[in-house]
This record gives sequence, structure tokens and C-alpha cells, in this order.
Amino acid sequence: MLQEDMKRKQIRIHPNEKPKALYTWIFKNYCNDMDTILDTHGGSARSAIAAHELGFTMTIIENDKHYFDLGLNEFRIYERNASDIEIHGFAKTELSKANPILF
Repeated sequence: MLQEDMKRKQIRIHPNEKPKALYTWIFKNYCNDMDTILDTHGGSARSAIAAHELGFTMTIIENDKHYFDLGLNEFRIYERNASDIEIHGFAKTELSKANPILF
């Protein structure tokens, strides 16, 4: 039941979106440290987020401008959160959802 609830709450931005955890597993198991990854169907940019977290260089392509823009926005949100966590130990955007008065 918990997985179903989490699945319903997950916001999808692409109809064929794969979870970041899948890309993380693939990259950990099939890529070497200095590899450059090519994703020719970038979609939601989950692959780019996973690659960045693991320290890989990535070239990402998305044919549909709408999905490219959405994916780019997702990656920018990820970057801001990662920066906040590095600096403050938490992501401001997540904390602001819980307590908007703080930020």
C-alpha cells in the first residue's frame, strides 16, 4: 500500500518517465568511472540527475522542446537542492514546503 501511495504522489513530467533509481543502478553496474553517457531520449532528465550524482559526464538530447524545458527545469531544481544541502545540510525548497515562514 505504501508503494502505491508514493507512486500516486510522484509528479511525472513525461509519459514514459523512468525512476532515477533505475538510472543510478544502470550507471553503477554498466559504466566505468571516466565514461561519458549519451541519452538520446532525455525526457524528464532523471538520467542526467543520476549521472550527475554519480560524477559522470553526460550528453542528453530531447527532441520535444516541451519535455526538454520541463527536464531542464527539473535538473535546475535538483542543482539548487544539492547546493542547499551542501551549504546548509538541508534543501531550502523542501523545508519551505513544511514551514513557509522560514524562507
